Amino acid sequence: MKVILTTDVAKLGKSGEMKNVADGFARNFLIPQKLAVPAAGGAYRAWQHDIASREDKRKREREEAEIYAQRISSTTLTMGVKVGEAGKLYGSITAKDIADALGRRGIVVDRHKVDLDEPLYTAADARRAIELFRGHGYDEEIEVAPGIHATFVDAGHILGSAIIVLRVADREGDPERRIVFSGDLGRPATPIIRDPTVVADADYLLVESTYGGREHEPQQEAIRLLADTVRLVAEHEGVLLVPSFAIGRTQELVWALDRLIDIGAIPLLPLYLDSPMASKASDIYRRHAEYFDAETRKLLDLGSTPLDYPKQIVTNDVRQSLAIARTRRPYMIIASNGMLTGGRVVGHLRELIDDPDAVLLFVGYQGEGTLGAHLQAGATVVRIDGRERDVRCRIRSISGFSAHADESELLDWVANFTRGKRPGDPGWPRQVFIVHGDPEAQRAIEPKIRALGLDTLVPAWHQRVTLD
Repeated sequence: MKVILTTDVAKLGKSGEMKNVADGFARNFLIPQKLAVPAAGGAYRAWQHDIASREDKRKREREEAEIYAQRISSTTLTMGVKVGEAGKLYGSITAKDIADALGRRGIVVDRHKVDLDEPLYTAADARRAIELFRGHGYDEEIEVAPGIHATFVDAGHILGSAIIVLRVADREGDPERRIVFSGDLGRPATPIIRDPTVVADADYLLVESTYGGREHEPQQEAIRLLADTVRLVAEHEGVLLVPSFAIGRTQELVWALDRLIDIGAIPLLPLYLDSPMASKASDIYRRHAEYFDAETRKLLDLGSTPLDYPKQIVTNDVRQSLAIARTRRPYMIIASNGMLTGGRVVGHLRELIDDPDAVLLFVGYQGEGTLGAHLQAGATVVRIDGRERDVRCRIRSISGFSAHADESELLDWVANFTRGKRPGDPGWPRQVFIVHGDPEAQRAIEPKIRALGLDTLVPAWHQRVTLD
């Protein structure tokens, strides 16, 4: 069976132009985490960089490219449906629940074409995609196409995230190839969900590289910094604004704040959870405690509520969100999205950007060119809603709450494929494709993966690779 990997997502779903995993397999998709990526995997952020790096593009087009990293997954899924070529969409059971609750929105900009006013897909397209979704449990092997079997195992990133293990063979009994897609890998020993699954055998490996060249601070240091920041806000009767992604990060922050209250490390400030998406995601988390780690399950058994802060206010209504600014201080707000590229958090930032008693706390990755990245880098003037604003609020960052494995953790996971083996042994990857990362991160981690004795490739935009 001929197997092709491609980064050419622009041709996704166009029969005869792109084959996902195997010839004739252009209709089915595998969902490793969040919403979707094409079954072929590949460098599925390349599209973003291809656009964002062209300085001769119009300013508006560059600004719109900023949000692409967050939307590429759902876009790929829905576009495959829109062009009429998607058959079934396979994912973990919890990924299906999250997609069903959160994935029914359209997107208003096409970052691949010049016409930025033409919708890339509509809410109706998204609803149709959800109808095709099939949820499967971890460690359950399914046949997604003739000769292609897939197994989802826990990636420990967010609830429902999965590493995909493919077995590919023409016929039963023929030699088969094992292709492993890391998806987004989580971090060991983080709260709520389980650690990433150890996978040790592959003929070909595709591994993410989001945090190539970077390390997170230890978890306990992150919690200490969070406590310090909450106390600072309380002392100055200010506001703590935390831009946070709705799925995973918000739940982990609430977990940490709840633990800090339990041990008396912070004052009990009101906490506004101003993200309807995060509220829905938290409900899904509560329904799937079977995927929690031992520590969180123990807390639940003891009657604790680790996903709920004792003085939280959920604001699903826009009017409630706007009213927060008139609330008596001090208080805290967690709102989406995490890079300040849209969502209710931008409205709160508009109110607080020039307030010296406010603290803007970043707890996750800030994509290159985003408003979050500019502020994190020390910008003193930023543009919000087309107007220049002076930055007078305090800016703080904590990297230890990232749901992504850092470089050392990525290398530890990849090293499992080499332990107890030598090059050429069964299970030793013939090639490792370094994907899903900024170019700088990919360049930083590639020589370190090669140092493990593995052959590596950073796929280029439009590149196709035929596997032996």
